[in-house]
Order: sequence, then C-alpha cells, then structure tokens
Amino acid sequence: MYRLKCKQIVDSQEFKEILDLPMDEEVPTAGSLRDLLSTYEKDMQINQAVVAQAEADAKKSGYETGHFFTLQTDEEGRVELVTADLTELDASVANELADRVMQTPDRTGYTGYLLGDGIAPNGEIFGHGISFPEGSITGDYFLRTDMVPNRLFRYDGRRWVKIEDNVRMTLTNTNTRSTQKGTFINNTNTTTVAGESFPERQSLSEALKAKTDNI
Repeated sequence: MYRLKCKQIVDSQEFKEILDLPMDEEVPTAGSLRDLLSTYEKDMQINQAVVAQAEADAKKSGYETGHFFTLQTDEEGRVELVTADLTELDASVANELADRVMQTPDRTGYTGYLLGDGIAPNGEIFGHGISFPEGSITGDYFLRTDMVPNRLFRYDGRRWVKIEDNVRMTLTNTNTRSTQKGTFINNTNTTTVAGESFPERQSLSEALKAKTDNI
C-alpha cells in the first residue's frame, strides 16, 4: 500500500524539467507538456486586458488640461491681438494665419502637479525635432525630442523660451517610457573607468562599501 500526496502542476521553475518533456515521445513536433498544461498564454491575455482597461480608465499620470483654453494677454492685461498683412502673408509659415485674431499663449494657463504633456496650448500647430527650425516667427511652438523628458518651447521673436516638459506618462510599467525616472530605475548602461567597466545602476551597499580605517 502506498500513500501519495498530490498537488497541481503549474508552469513554474519547480516543474520545469517535467513540463519540458515532449507531449508525445513518438511525435517530437507535437510540443511539450507545457503547451498542453500551462495556462501562461491565457494568463497573459487576462493581464493585457486588465492593463488595457486600466490605461483607458487612467490614461496618464497627472491632470488633463489640454481641453481648457488659455487666453494670451499683453502687458496691460488686455487680450493680445494680432493682424495679418494679406499683401505679405506667407502661407508656408504655420503660425501666419489670415483668420488669426489672438496671439499664441506664452505659457500654459494652469499650474499644478504633472500637467505638462508636450502639446501646444489651444490646439496650436507645433513642430518637433532635435534642433530648432530657422525662419520662425513670434508665437511658433517647437517640441525638442532630443531632451528627456521632451520639452516644448515657444519663440518670442528673439529666442526660444521653455513652455513645459512632457512629464505625463502612462502608468503601465514598461521599458518604453522615456522619462528621467524610468531611465534611472531601469538603467542597464555601463560606464568604463580606468579601463574597468561598472554598471551605472548599483545598490548603496556596492557604491558605499565599508573600508578599514588604518589611520
């Protein structure tokens, strides 16, 4: 008489050798026991559905203000108006619009925690790239994609002025998030010092090793 204690096999390291066995020894191409018993694919589908629903409910961190209108005012507090000279209007310049009435905002009209999304206020057209364009006019927006996080600028007629950083991001923990926080935590780079390579991300116990005091 034998007494046995059985438990369900799950797709884990504990049962790896068992699950790697062929499903049918006479048909090697039939797959492994893992293909037959594992619920990995179904679990991944459930997890992805949960993540997708979470991103739909809370798309990004911070607060959404893009649907609010920002009014640009002059030094006297009045609405800053612009005029378009139809005889000299350059249609190739995005900001020169014949129907434009108000100047583009020189800053977002709302302040708070995690508001920057890298999008020009009031739905204004903006360019993007790794260097500022030439021939810009007052009120043009440009997103610098070579900065992390990406930074939105506005041309004031003399220079490009920072408007905001794109600090809002999805709450899903992925390696594609290009933010300073994400790249710091998920940093896999190495640095070479005096011919020896070291990982840039180290625990404090490695960076601050105890040393004997011989003095």
